[in-house]
Amino acid sequence: MRVPFGYCSMDFHFWTHLVLQPQEMLKDLKPPSDWFSVFKVWAVTGFWAGLASGLVGLLTGGISGVAILGFLISLLLSPVIYPIMYVFVEGIHFIVARALGGTGSFRDQYYFIGLTGRLLLPLSALFTGFSMNSPVFFLLGIFASALVGLVWLYPQTVVYRKVHGFDWLKAILVWLIPSIIFTVLGLLFLLLFIGIIASSAASAAALNATG
Repeated sequence: MRVPFGYCSMDFHFWTHLVLQPQEMLKDLKPPSDWFSVFKVWAVTGFWAGLASGLVGLLTGGISGVAILGFLISLLLSPVIYPIMYVFVEGIHFIVARALGGTGSFRDQYYFIGLTGRLLLPLSALFTGFSMNSPVFFLLGIFASALVGLVWLYPQTVVYRKVHGFDWLKAILVWLIPSIIFTVLGLLFLLLFIGIIASSAASAAALNATG
């Protein structure tokens, strides 16, 4: 099965089926033996994500010098930022997979996750861009972006099964365990922040009362 790679090859048939039928689509796909091809997948995905978010900025902010500059920056930096960012994300998932007894390589996991994100990450960037640039679409954009993230969990789970030889439960735990940990840590930091603000407000009120 041929994988379309080029910057202009947004083959919607291939990428849509990769999201909806990942088991069938990934079954016969072989990972490359070099890191350049792996990073190429992520760079192309970053290009489309940057194009999507940049166009949203132009549409919602109007055609101006600042908007055009933002569009160009998004287009140029996204192919670099996305590969680096997901090295860390998938690095965490790889550590969990290894802890669960996975035998696959990080390169294969990183590659197949990049393939499954080709259509969904630009969609997420599009919806996130609307939520950040348009108050009217703020909640709708956040909801749509979160929905895309939930849809992506299924292809990711299939990848972890394929790469590491997991059953469904272990494959789900690869992304579920980090999600729970970071959610708990986020809530703890939020409670700490609220406590600090409340304590500062109480101290300020006490000083005003005594003054």
